[in-house]
Amino acid sequence: MDSGNNDIRLLALFPGDRYQPIRGIMANLSLDNEIAYDALSYAWDPPKDSKRVFFPNSYLLIRENLHWALVHLRDPTYPRYLWINALCINQSDNDEESAQIQRMRSIYARASRIVIWLGLPMSNSDLGIDVVNNKDLFRPLYDTGEENVFNFGNRIEIHNMGLTQRESIALFKLVERSWWTRIWSLQEVAVSKQDPIITCGNKSAPGVHSRQLPSKLQRQKHPSLSVSGRARRFRSFAIPVILF
Repeated sequence: MDSGNNDIRLLALFPGDRYQPIRGIMANLSLDNEIAYDALSYAWDPPKDSKRVFFPNSYLLIRENLHWALVHLRDPTYPRYLWINALCINQSDNDEESAQIQRMRSIYARASRIVIWLGLPMSNSDLGIDVVNNKDLFRPLYDTGEENVFNFGNRIEIHNMGLTQRESIALFKLVERSWWTRIWSLQEVAVSKQDPIITCGNKSAPGVHSRQLPSKLQRQKHPSLSVSGRARRFRSFAIPVILF
């Protein structure tokens, strides 16, 4: 790939189910042309390349978190075109890596959509995604008029939003994941032309309300449980949010 041109490399991820090997083919394309692809935003796990992506005449080793992302994101019927930094940049070519890093803002900005991969389901993450999918929960932030702006100052109190203790903990655990602490994450989603798709296992939170997902969930006060009859609620729980 000529680092002097506006070229990028895309992965055409072949269809399959979760039990089949990951297979695909790489294609060189130009950002100067209209191309449709999704850009993946995810956290790299510890440096242990333990899984394989198979190409027609070779294979590449990838880390486990990326492996599971590809397993869950591939379509069962059609190829899916993805830009993934670990695969689409030749990590052993310093010149290419430098040129592609300079191009990353354009790569994410021109992607059809950005897919945030939070990891495999655990700690009741399915319920956490369901909470994020609840438009009414984040209704106070809908009409702020701010687009594509990181706003760390906003706070919303969820103690009056009807979340059960189980829902509150599931949401807290969801945004405790390492993606939210990764500096690159903010830069990648900031330029998205559409709201990112937040994916954890087989569950996703698509649509306009995905921008209201917090970058980090903090306990502004020590959370305490108030028990009234059979209902338990967090009495004080605040979420700092970013608007994608």
